[in-house]
Amino acid sequence: MARPGGLAPFKQTPSAATPSVTLDLGRPSTLQDVVGTRLPYRGALGDEVTAAFVTALFGTPPAEMLALPIAVRDRVVGVLYGDTRQRPTFDEHFAVAARAAGLSLERVLQARRSGS
Repeated sequence: MARPGGLAPFKQTPSAATPSVTLDLGRPSTLQDVVGTRLPYRGALGDEVTAAFVTALFGTPPAEMLALPIAVRDRVVGVLYGDTRQRPTFDEHFAVAARAAGLSLERVLQARRSGS
């Protein structure tokens, strides 16, 4: 979940095992680039900040990661993260899913504002 100045993990039903870790978006990192540019990224964990964040959340860092920004209007509200590809996939399919998630969130917010 993107919050002012940082990224934090989000789980529908957090458990006691969910680590309390936040990535500072003021520090240069791959995830800072994803949030700032609103563009997806697939590649190696090439920086210490992202590697430390992913390791704190999931343990051993993977060789390759995928990060998709979830945007509502022009604001990134979250980043969908994936790694350890099991079969060949097209990044464009994931990008379409991320855009659809952003549009869905926008509709939910509009419905709440209108009282529907």
